[in-house]
Amino acid sequence: MAKPFRIRTGALASALLLLGAPALSLAVGGGDLDGDGIPDEVDNCLARANPDQVDTNADGFGNLCDPDLDNDGSVSFSDLSILKAAFFSSPQTPNWDPDADLSGDEQVNFTDLAVMRSFFFLPPGPAGVVRWANPAGGDWDTPENWLPVGPPRPENLVILDLPDADPVITLTGGSADIYALVSTERLEIIDDDVALSVRGPSSIDGELILTAGGTLIADGEDAVVSVGDSSDLDDGSLIARGGAELTLEQSDIAMALDQATWLAEGAGSRIAFPNLTLAAAGVVGSSSAVRWTVEARDGGVIEMPGLSTMEIVGQSVASRIEIVADGTGSAVSAPMLTRCRYWQPWPVPICLSRTR
Repeated sequence: MAKPFRIRTGALASALLLLGAPALSLAVGGGDLDGDGIPDEVDNCLARANPDQVDTNADGFGNLCDPDLDNDGSVSFSDLSILKAAFFSSPQTPNWDPDADLSGDEQVNFTDLAVMRSFFFLPPGPAGVVRWANPAGGDWDTPENWLPVGPPRPENLVILDLPDADPVITLTGGSADIYALVSTERLEIIDDDVALSVRGPSSIDGELILTAGGTLIADGEDAVVSVGDSSDLDDGSLIARGGAELTLEQSDIAMALDQATWLAEGAGSRIAFPNLTLAAAGVVGSSSAVRWTVEARDGGVIEMPGLSTMEIVGQSVASRIEIVADGTGSAVSAPMLTRCRYWQPWPVPICLSRTR
């Protein structure tokens, strides 16, 4: 009897608990993502509840989302120095700095330091919603396609939803970094140097098409991303890192790319295919070698609980599907996988599993 496939590494592997992704509740319109009573369209701190909307430096970011005290677009050690200078201050003390009062309690203390730590090396925000506005579709990077005029910035919640149209939105000219995405439309990420990176809770119910090596990245512990079963992921790569969770509803994958990667990197990072049963790579009749890497690294986890078959359908005996678990707590879980084969009976293995 064939053995189920499972790779785990490190002394902590036996205690590893693989959990399901939390449910998402994101509104396409008129929503309140953080539940603070302020509509997303005007909320100056979308991901954290701040009903008072305090914005002492009037830059559009509420204090609770704005530890960028020197206003250089990123939270770093220079901002920490400013916070340090105002530490243990209040409006009655000479070193009081209202911008450093991130929590809005009229004190600068460890609560504000904790807020700053959660933003370190990140931009402030998110603040504000950017919506796709062109019913004819078009390029992501064209400013006039967005309302307000875009393209979206790293602090934005992006909504792709036009109920009376069927636009096709293409990301082709370079990578895009946004806070979160809610999509009911067709989004195409095209080319091997093009990636869409999201850092917050996202729901992709429309078609997501990864073409010619395009990549979807879920980045950071706030990035809990779901991708519906109407998407086509057969020609691109997937990355979850920094504690992100990426759940994909596809039941079969037919990878047509010469080189593709699924990577879960970092403790808490997770890629899950709860419905996947068949994963194939290559193109029938093609002699091109296929290299497909499924890798969990530094505590990351990849889960494919229903996957039973992985196969190569091309004609190159150099094709490989490499399954890797690298680092303590890393795991690739496919308990039903009992067949790893060529579509034609080549006398060589195609699934190479290893640990590092």
